[in-house]
Amino acid sequence: MARDKKYPGLINQKNSLENYPTFIDDSIRSQPAHRLAQNTLEQRPMVDLRNYIQKIRIGFENRARAVTFGWDTADEYSLQFADVWYERFRKLETDMDLDIEARAKHYIINGYLNDLRGIGWLTAAQLTSQINIKRTTSSSKMNRMWGMATDDKGKAEAKRRGKRLGYPPKNKGVMFNLADSLIKANSPYTWVFQKARDKYNRHRDWTKRHTWLASRRIMCQVFLQHLWVVWRDLEGLPINKPWIMWKKGDAFQGGYYIPEAFGWRVPHIMAQFEDIPHEYFEWEPTWAFDPGLYEIPDEKS
Repeated sequence: MARDKKYPGLINQKNSLENYPTFIDDSIRSQPAHRLAQNTLEQRPMVDLRNYIQKIRIGFENRARAVTFGWDTADEYSLQFADVWYERFRKLETDMDLDIEARAKHYIINGYLNDLRGIGWLTAAQLTSQINIKRTTSSSKMNRMWGMATDDKGKAEAKRRGKRLGYPPKNKGVMFNLADSLIKANSPYTWVFQKARDKYNRHRDWTKRHTWLASRRIMCQVFLQHLWVVWRDLEGLPINKPWIMWKKGDAFQGGYYIPEAFGWRVPHIMAQFEDIPHEYFEWEPTWAFDPGLYEIPDEKS
C-alpha cells in the first residue's frame, strides 16, 4: 500500500480505494465475527468528517440557491465564492463516500446490512460506526441511542428545555433517512410500517402526519431489534428475545418478527428460544406497493 512521500503516515489517496481488504464472502460469513476482532467504531472518524463536509456543502448550495431564486441578495464575488466552494466540497464529499464504502466492506456486519433492500455500504457504515455492540446489552438500549425510544407515557423522546437527551440528535437523522430509504426501496420492513399505520388509523384519533411518524418509528424499532439480535449473535454475545416479541406478543398481527423474513441472510437465530412456535419461521411478510408512503403528510392533514 503506497504511502505519501511528504507524510509517510498517510496513505496516498490515489491508491487507497483498491487496497482496502474486503472480507465479505461466504467463507468468512460462516465464522463468528468476534474471531476477527473487528471494531466498527474505527469507521467513526471518517463518517463524522464526511457528515461535516456534507453540512458545509449544503450550506454553500443553499446560499447560491437563495440568491438564484431571489430569496436573498449577494454581490458577484460572493456568489462566485459560493459556487466554487460548493463544487470543491461536493467533490470532497464524493471522494469521502467512496473511501467510506471501501472501508465498510471490511466489516462483516456491514455485509449483512448491505444485503437488505434499501441499505447500501455508506448507510451501513453510518449505523455501525456509532455502535459498540458489546456495551449495547439490550435492544432497548439500541432504540434509545438512535432516538427511537419512548417515555413512560408512550410518547417519543424529544428535546425539552432543561432535560438532557439520551441520544445524539444526529443519530435520529440517520435513522429517519434510513427509514425513508427502506420505504422507497419497498423493503420488507414496509410491511411493518403499513401494519402499524392501519392499526393507528383504527384505534387513534391522530392526524395523518402523526400516524405516519409513529408508524415509521415502529418500523425503525423492529429494524434495530433485528440488527441487535443478528450482530450480537455474530459476536458470540448473549441475546434475548426483543422486547416487542415477549412483551407485546401478537403486535400488529405479526407475532414474532423473525429477521430472516425481512431479508437477513442468517440462520434461525431465534430458534434457540423453544417457546417461539415453529410456524413463525415459515412466515413471510406480504404487502402491496404504495407510492403514497414516500412523503410525510402535511402538519395540518
